[in-house]
Amino acid sequence: MMRTCGSRNSSPLCHDLAVRRRRCRRRSLASRWSSKCLVEVYLWSRSNLENSLAFCSIRDNKGRVVPPVVKQVVEFIRNNGMTTEHIFRRSANVLTVKEIQSQINHGSLVDLASYSDVHLAAVLLKAFLRELPEPLLTYALYDSVIGIQGIAVADRPGVVQIMLQDQLPENNYIVLRYVMEFLYEVSKHSEANHMTPSNLAIVFGPNLIWHQHDQVSLASLAPINQFTQILIEHSPVVFPTK
Repeated sequence: MMRTCGSRNSSPLCHDLAVRRRRCRRRSLASRWSSKCLVEVYLWSRSNLENSLAFCSIRDNKGRVVPPVVKQVVEFIRNNGMTTEHIFRRSANVLTVKEIQSQINHGSLVDLASYSDVHLAAVLLKAFLRELPEPLLTYALYDSVIGIQGIAVADRPGVVQIMLQDQLPENNYIVLRYVMEFLYEVSKHSEANHMTPSNLAIVFGPNLIWHQHDQVSLASLAPINQFTQILIEHSPVVFPTK
């Protein structure tokens, strides 16, 4: 039977895991976990929990946290564009995009079907993420994302799972999970749409996180894209269900 550690679970294993996480935070500077500490917690969890992919405090979306425009765009693409070639890589008419954004910002309903352009919907999703006042993965997580290359490849999905559950604000977590699970679905049609997890990561990585002060550099793109690929390719691991 799968063992999970929710907020009300007082089992000794869950208590022990919570203690290890608190110790890890205290050992880190500015509330950021070191890669070594994250790996230690992950490896202990894998050894002691019956299911290594089910950790404590898994968050669920209990309310309307995912913005309606995100849901509308995702559902439109899911119903009309999952096998569209190079979905998310094509552009759309700039004026049309701005017109729709203006309508949405003023609370108007937009009928995406009337535009007959699945690429327009794809551009709207990227634009939503890119124009957030703070990236969805937050400025605070930037150093941890860049440090992903210092973690063994086999350990990365589990480490990222813990990192997100413990450091990402709950609303951000819910929206990120919703989008990444959708992109995981998109990647399953890669034979038709040519959008593998790697290709999707190249498109979405720079829209999920960026430095608070510096411009995106070529050196930072590689770890950002690797991190994003983990979110997509290992979505069932990174965002497990209870």
